[in-house]
Amino acid sequence: MFGYRILGLGGSHPNRGGGGRVTITLTISSDVNNYDIQANRGGTYEAGNTDVILINNAHIKSTAANTHALQTGTSWTSGDTITIDNNSSITADGGNGGAGGSANSTSLTAGSAGGAGGFGISINYPVSIDNTGGTISGGGGGGGGGGSAYTASGKTPDITTYSAGGGGGGAGTGQGGAAGSASGSNSNSNIQSHPGAAGTL
Repeated sequence: MFGYRILGLGGSHPNRGGGGRVTITLTISSDVNNYDIQANRGGTYEAGNTDVILINNAHIKSTAANTHALQTGTSWTSGDTITIDNNSSITADGGNGGAGGSANSTSLTAGSAGGAGGFGISINYPVSIDNTGGTISGGGGGGGGGGSAYTASGKTPDITTYSAGGGGGGAGTGQGGAAGSASGSNSNSNIQSHPGAAGTL
């Protein structure tokens, strides 16, 4: 009647279910980067006796292709459970586009390969995922840089060098590749290219 908790007579911990387990509910309501479930589980966690429920209602994304948008973390104990209820999107970063090839009067340089896209989720402990209302996406790979060219028509003043455009960035905001260069002291036309565009979702 006076608000006391009487132990041993059915009182419960504020975060405990009826079976004595700790329940931690994490709700994401606004966009967030590089979310780590373990790092956000809080101080009520009890090793081997905790049910963590992640409810995502926003956009979880990564900021680099080598960083996961969402990860479970590794410090869990047998008996813990993790449930992910994804109602929105979990998206990895895209790979960067490769640099375009370059050309001059003596050599040609090939375009560079595009970078690999990232992974949406890193799972280091068993999880249950309900993705009915959402999407989970890896990042797109970056486009490879274009090749370069060198032409010669008749005499040396007719030489033209062409550089190549950079590859486009992969979906998930990968960066566009740099443009190649065109140069040649005997060339009457050095045709420069443009860098690749950044990727978008």
